Amino acid sequence: MTANRERACPHCGGDRPEHIIPRNYLCPSCFARATHGKRRAWLDGVEYGFGEAHMAGVDVMWPLTDAQRARYSEVAPKSAPSDSAPRLDTRARQAGLPTDWEEAAIAIGQEIHFLKDGDFILIEYGESTEDACAPYAQVALDEDGYRCEIVSNDFLPGDTWPLHGDVLKEAGWDAPDLECPNWHSLRTGSHRTARDVLAGLREGRACPDVRLLSWHVGTMPTAK
Repeated sequence: MTANRERACPHCGGDRPEHIIPRNYLCPSCFARATHGKRRAWLDGVEYGFGEAHMAGVDVMWPLTDAQRARYSEVAPKSAPSDSAPRLDTRARQAGLPTDWEEAAIAIGQEIHFLKDGDFILIEYGESTEDACAPYAQVALDEDGYRCEIVSNDFLPGDTWPLHGDVLKEAGWDAPDLECPNWHSLRTGSHRTARDVLAGLREGRACPDVRLLSWHVGTMPTAK
């Protein structure tokens, strides 16, 4: 009986996959039906926590304690959206720019979580000039995870904007090659991917001010 209770979803009481170990994580069926926001999610009128499972590389939902609910209410909207509410536009949500890197990672991680085949998210720092593009990174869905790139010196020379290649290598980024002209890496977990990409921009391409970040989601053009 204990094993069955540990495998039961705390929302619907149904069975959960073996890889979902903590007993408070919701099952994939409930996760798919929920409306996900920043750090929170709503399902059948119930508020849950939302984020990446520790050391698991997957996004999950879990019941909130009273203390967590109070803490989240300080940084998230007071009212829950309806389950049929559309995903907020990124630019509109950026009306209040992120004030720290973790807040930016949460917002960008949510966009990464919703990427579909052919979608990509472009993350830029500052603005392009006549002489050079702005530092940027991009993330696209791959069959094995998320394909990530950070602009190389081929497109943003080091004498125009600093590049710390040794830092990127230590963080698991591969140097530009014939197949990919940018620094590149394959990552897993939407929130973890967002953190890694932002760290790459911050430490590898010397982008220290989170307030200069902007991002948007696009779709690759299909061949005719």
